[in-house]
Amino acid sequence: LDLELFTLVEKTSLMSPLALVKGDAQTQLELRRVVRALRDAGEDPRVRGVLARVGSREGLGGMAMAQELRDAVSNYRLLAAARGGKAPAVAFAPAFGEGGGNGTLQYYVASAFDQVYMQPSGQVGLMGIMSQQIFLRGLLDRFKIRPIFYTREAYKTAAHPFTQYDWTPEHKEMTASLLKSLTSQMWEGMCVSRGLRPEALRSAVDAAPLLASEALAWGKQLGGTGLLDGLKYRHEVLDGLTKTPQLLNTEREQLLKAGKVGPAAEPDHRLPRLPIQKYLLIKELGDMSKTSEGWLDSSSWRGLWPGNWMRESMPKGAYPGDGGSPTRGGPARTSEDAGWVSRAVGRGRPKVAVIHCLGTIVQGPAKGPQQGAQVIDAAKLSAQLDRLAKAQDVAGVGPRIS
Repeated sequence: LDLELFTLVEKTSLMSPLALVKGDAQTQLELRRVVRALRDAGEDPRVRGVLARVGSREGLGGMAMAQELRDAVSNYRLLAAARGGKAPAVAFAPAFGEGGGNGTLQYYVASAFDQVYMQPSGQVGLMGIMSQQIFLRGLLDRFKIRPIFYTREAYKTAAHPFTQYDWTPEHKEMTASLLKSLTSQMWEGMCVSRGLRPEALRSAVDAAPLLASEALAWGKQLGGTGLLDGLKYRHEVLDGLTKTPQLLNTEREQLLKAGKVGPAAEPDHRLPRLPIQKYLLIKELGDMSKTSEGWLDSSSWRGLWPGNWMRESMPKGAYPGDGGSPTRGGPARTSEDAGWVSRAVGRGRPKVAVIHCLGTIVQGPAKGPQQGAQVIDAAKLSAQLDRLAKAQDVAGVGPRIS
């Protein structure tokens, strides 16, 4: 789960002009998809752990999204523990607040994981949170502009930036109460997740920012697991996520049986890593293949099971989740291989072509910021559908996309 390269958002805006200009379209990650992926991973016996790279607080999208992500991580830990086996959730960050900056929100998210690691050169900046307010009344007076707003009661402060020169007592009281509530939620979450003593955590916050060695030294005073589980560089964290001896032996036997390695070859001891976006994509396609009778009852395609026929008709290993690649039927990644088609063998039923379009349909080939994204050339897709419609062994193509 790369929270250093990607930014959590409520909803991606792939075709938004502003997102394309800023380059954000390629680095957005929908929170609801992350939550679903973590839930599925907790129940998936193939998943051996979750590794998160925590970046800047801007990439976490704010307090509400950070709390939802923490809840998803905690839920993953519960589900993984219930199914047995070892599947830790590990968080790594170069620093929690670079150069003496504020890293409270980043650490708040990381504290929900089983293990928290930081680079030896990093800092832990548990600085709390603050609120800043710009008052424009003096500027408006200079240009002889008199703002007129109708407000209700003293604690309705939306118009204060334009009507006031400074904080009013009610405005200050309301803001302080809000900050206190948010801060107490974060301190409580850290204490519960890491087993810290609240009074000791408060002392550590007063002493922040803490150097890496100081953050480790505070562990004895804080109790529980301390602020950090250790100081490691990223490659050391990756090396620590190793396969069990049983898994290594099973993998070795499979490779030897397939003739892919010789008797003297040693298998890689590290666990294979899969981006959470790709894991979720594979899970979604797998769910489509398990479609049961009834989902098309309201359409003209009633009684067809295209997902299951598709799996049966494709070459071995070509279906997503079976190790397939985009050139052999795996998920499309660019406009060059944006859609893939397999002829379904009906076994006594009408033959139907199943088309999966993974991405956004655009007019013409991908250009600029869209290049390399999940986009589909509308002209190529239309030509593909026309060829299928004329095929003699296909009873129909549907639904048609235009």
